[in-house]
Amino acid sequence: MKGFSSGITPMGIDDLVEQVITMKSMSLKRVLDIANRAYVKAGGLYLPLSKEQAEKHTIGDTLADFIVIEIHETYDKEDKGFSMLTALRRAEDQIRAIADAIEDAIE
Repeated sequence: MKGFSSGITPMGIDDLVEQVITMKSMSLKRVLDIANRAYVKAGGLYLPLSKEQAEKHTIGDTLADFIVIEIHETYDKEDKGFSMLTALRRAEDQIRAIADAIEDAIE
């Protein structure tokens, strides 16, 4: 992305991918803990503690809310998190495409 820096690194999702691949299954709480650590590491404050908190937008961070809702809605312990990871990767690609389009329009 031509000089664009969102402050968000793909490292967070990569950390989650690594955890999923090395474990047979993870509880939803474990996935959320990993996601929260990655989000903070990438510069976010923290993720909401529950889907209900995310849906009410109580912390004022819509990206954090989206992440928690997406994890809850796509979590499937039986598929080792691959559906969830696919959804998160797709969102990452879509956000990058939007940022690129906006950046191109500005230039």
